[in-house]
Amino acid sequence: MDVDIQELTGTVRTVDSAGLLNPKTVEAIVAAVMAALDRKKRNEEQAKSDTRVTRGVAAEQERSE
Repeated sequence: MDVDIQELTGTVRTVDSAGLLNPKTVEAIVAAVMAALDRKKRNEEQAKSDTRVTRGVAAEQERSE
């Protein structure tokens, strides 16, 4: 089946040129996501550290040496 389109009219508008996914915008998005992931990882590590049961400061220092 053949379809023949005689005429097609459309309008494309951009509201904000900075909203387009140009390389600079993509880099900004990636940087924001990476920073959020880093913060999440640090928060999880800190929470784990805060709730870890240890034998005390002396035992911690001996283990790290």
